[in-house]
Amino acid sequence: MRELKKAGQIWKEFEDYLAPLLGMKPGERSVYSYLVRHTRLEGRREVAASAGELGRGTGIGNWVARVYLLRLARKGCVRVKRRGRRMRIAVLLPREIVPPLRLRDLQRFAPKELWPTKKLTVREALLLRERGRCFYCQQKLVKGQIWFDHVVALARGGSPHKENVVACCQACNRSKGTRSAAMFLRKLYRQKLISKAQYWKQLVTVRELLRGKLGLRKAA
Repeated sequence: MRELKKAGQIWKEFEDYLAPLLGMKPGERSVYSYLVRHTRLEGRREVAASAGELGRGTGIGNWVARVYLLRLARKGCVRVKRRGRRMRIAVLLPREIVPPLRLRDLQRFAPKELWPTKKLTVREALLLRERGRCFYCQQKLVKGQIWFDHVVALARGGSPHKENVVACCQACNRSKGTRSAAMFLRKLYRQKLISKAQYWKQLVTVRELLRGKLGLRKAA
C-alpha cells in the first residue's frame, strides 16, 4: 500500500508540475515514464539499456527514443553514461529535479483541462488538421462515429493533452489499443488498408507530432 501511494505521488508531481514546468513533449513524457517505471518504482536509481531497448519499451522507435532521452538529460531529468552500445541511465524524481515542490506551484502549473477533446473548439481543430479523415486508415470520418486517440497511449506514459491526440474512426481506435502509432500504421499497410505512400506520409506526421511541430488551427 505504501509503494502504491508513493507511485501515485510521483505521478502526480510529474503530470501536474514537472512536465508542464519543463514543457515536456509527449515523447519526453513517454521516455521519462518508462524509465521511472523501471528504476525508482522498483527501488533502483539506474538502469542499463540500449537505444533499441528504450525504443521498443516506449513504442516510439529507437532513434526517436534516443533523441528524447538526450533532451531529458539536458533538462536535468536523467543522467546518461555511455558504455558501448548500452547506456547507464540514472533517473531523478520530480522533487530531485526542481525542489521543493509546493502546493501553490502545483496549483499554478496543473493543467486546467486534462481531456481537451471535451472542448468543441479542440475537436473541430483536430478534424480540420486531419482534413476530415481518420488519421490512421485515411477513411472519411462520419459524424457521430468520430473518435479521438492518443498517439502515445496513456498506458505507455503518453500525455492526455491535445498535442498527443488525433482524430480517427472507431475501428482504428479499438484496433490500435496501446500499440505505438508507428506499429499500428505498419499493421494497416501490411493488411493493404493504406498505400505505401500513405504509410510513409503518416510516419513522418507521427514524428512531427511527437516533436511538437504540428499545432492546431482554429476552425473558420
